[in-house]
Amino acid sequence: MRRHLAVAIVLVVAVLVACGDSGDDARSATTSTTTSTSATSAPRTIDPRSPSLHVVTYNQLHGIPCEQETDFCRAPDRMEILGRHLEAAGCPDLVGLQEVHPRQDELVADLAERVCGGQYEVAAEPVESPDRSIVLSARPIVAQGKLDLAAFPWDAQWVRIDTRLGPVDFLTAHFASSSNDPTCTPGVCPPEMCPSDVTANQCHARQVIDFLNRRPGPPAALAVVAGDLNATEDEPTLERLRSDGFRDAWELADQPPCNPGTEAGCTGASDDPPGELLGLDTEEGFRFAERIDYVLIRAAPAIDPGQVSAAPFAGDPLEEPVGGLYWASDHVGVQARVDFTRR
Repeated sequence: MRRHLAVAIVLVVAVLVACGDSGDDARSATTSTTTSTSATSAPRTIDPRSPSLHVVTYNQLHGIPCEQETDFCRAPDRMEILGRHLEAAGCPDLVGLQEVHPRQDELVADLAERVCGGQYEVAAEPVESPDRSIVLSARPIVAQGKLDLAAFPWDAQWVRIDTRLGPVDFLTAHFASSSNDPTCTPGVCPPEMCPSDVTANQCHARQVIDFLNRRPGPPAALAVVAGDLNATEDEPTLERLRSDGFRDAWELADQPPCNPGTEAGCTGASDDPPGELLGLDTEEGFRFAERIDYVLIRAAPAIDPGQVSAAPFAGDPLEEPVGGLYWASDHVGVQARVDFTRR
């Protein structure tokens, strides 16, 4: 969500078959309902070089706004909920997570070892930050790296995987929210890239484009930017990414725009409900009122992205809570499937 609380220190049936099972409530007419089975399923069979990709982005909530005695809003229970959502979604190939707090590092590593049969590799840089972006990959990673974005602690994590049609670059990022989105100055943003009439959030789009365009090795057949971009589709940040060829998987899949009245198509909560657990312990959860989480794809000229499907991820409460919690986060994630071919 666009947090007004400062950071301390400063994804229609075809779509659902492709991306998960459907729930029935109004707010998430295309969301997946997760049962309370344990996160220990055997992994699906993966062709490591298949040009069919299933990706997820999810802001999994660092827990900083939670009361201190709640252990970052019961971080271990929330990680268990995330594991159940991953298995309910069919163990996606690439998962981008944002807002990973140091308290969650060991929890993520443990989750990767046991969820989906232990098929995930964790890509994360060892940096001290309360809000990191990391990648879980079920495909062999051939290269990886971190991008520091303007105005700490915002960042991005990049991985490259190989497919039969060429490499795929996957970058997950957390762009600046209203809690820390200063206007650019030379001390905040790279001046050669971001002039003083743009904000840090707008600068982040420029930084990500530049980073991906400068990756060494053969050009990517497909580039994917997935994350909490803290901007709606009509804002300059998304316009900048579209101008460089990135296309919104949600729109390509003909999914509806965010409807704050029903909450369908929305991913970010307007505000966290009151209470020491921020509403994570209620079936009602949050009021999702804007779409700020995205999977964006850019295909090389010789590549046809084909039919793209998209659906919400973790958009419904658990049928049975874990440790009293129905939700892992105050965001609805996005999942997308791309079956790309050569033109």
